[in-house]
Amino acid sequence: MRHTFFSPLQRGFAATALAALCLAGAELPARAELSAVDREAIEAAFARADTNGDGKLSRDEAQRFPEIAARFDELDKDRDGFLSLIEFSVGATPPVKQ
Repeated sequence: MRHTFFSPLQRGFAATALAALCLAGAELPARAELSAVDREAIEAAFARADTNGDGKLSRDEAQRFPEIAARFDELDKDRDGFLSLIEFSVGATPPVKQ
């Protein structure tokens, strides 16, 4: 099994992209602050699903996670037909209970 680890540069890019989505008015559900363990688990799950290693999940790759696959179109905020790590993490993180 091939493991893909995200470099600090890639993590920084992901954080910048998330900030850009928020500033662009993307409606992201309220989330609790993720622990480092949660972030690493999400990144590892994303890497396992990204079988071709291109840094995004196709609809077929997302099938490894039925709950993500069922919401694929909803999570694909930029409508490019793929899920980025940020889009995937929105679906992989439970909403905050209020």
